[in-house]
Amino acid sequence: MTGAARPTGERRVRKRSDALDRPFFPEGSLIREVQRERTVALSGARALFMQAAHPVAFVGFFSHTASADDPHPRLARTALAVNTVIYGTERQAREVEQIVGSMHARVSGVTTESVGIFPAGTPFRGDDPDLLLWILAAFIDSSYRAFERYVRPLSDEEREELWQEWRRVGEIFGLGRTDMPSSYEIFTHYVEGMLASGQLVVTPAARELSRRVILNPPLPPYMVAAKELVNQITIDSLPPGLRDQFGFVPVPGRGVALGAFSTWMRWIGNPLAPRVVREVPEMVMPAPDRNYADIVEIVQREMSG
Repeated sequence: MTGAARPTGERRVRKRSDALDRPFFPEGSLIREVQRERTVALSGARALFMQAAHPVAFVGFFSHTASADDPHPRLARTALAVNTVIYGTERQAREVEQIVGSMHARVSGVTTESVGIFPAGTPFRGDDPDLLLWILAAFIDSSYRAFERYVRPLSDEEREELWQEWRRVGEIFGLGRTDMPSSYEIFTHYVEGMLASGQLVVTPAARELSRRVILNPPLPPYMVAAKELVNQITIDSLPPGLRDQFGFVPVPGRGVALGAFSTWMRWIGNPLAPRVVREVPEMVMPAPDRNYADIVEIVQREMSG
């Protein structure tokens, strides 16, 4: 009887292991298709500006937790965490959940000045669901817009399917199911409501740090021209009210030129580009035999080298 019990136990261990080694999102998931496109990465800078426009989120997630002198490694780790959840296994996603949750739990404080509707002394926590929702919403809204602008339009059914997948990502990053809008339509109302709420007020510190950091990523000299193009795309894609608050002046013809660029990308550039050009590099994709900490180390080494 003892000999018979052992294989049963082994099977149970193997089943638990197999479950953890399954992809968190199956191959063919819409979220994988969307986020694999390099042009969707153009949405990252827009998301950062929108996040920094929330004065409490700016203090809590930017100036409080990142070095103003060299924040790019932290931004790279954030992108890596998202990619690990989307393209990794259940085990890797849960590791991200544990590490990010631990980091959020260490962030807390109060604001030191009155900004908009938020008085001085407003408390903030890294695990505050309202702040986390805006941080995630800015990223997701920007991703939707970039994919539809540069790759292809999504149907109403696809927008809803994609939003339900993003809700799973939100759970990994600390949001409960009831903390997030239940449908894509409600999500769009939430974003529109935030933009009109008066909560988004760009402080002088947010304006200076965001413009200096987001518009000047560490790139080799030969990519300066591309950086300027991406910067103009970012500025044009911001909601008009936030664009004004960040101090970006109108440039005649910018919207027309970038509209032509997006049309070219959707109908010619992306369809004709090979996968190696269209898709994000494997370096930032989680391999099944690597844990999240290993991948962070690899990316940091690539950036420093």
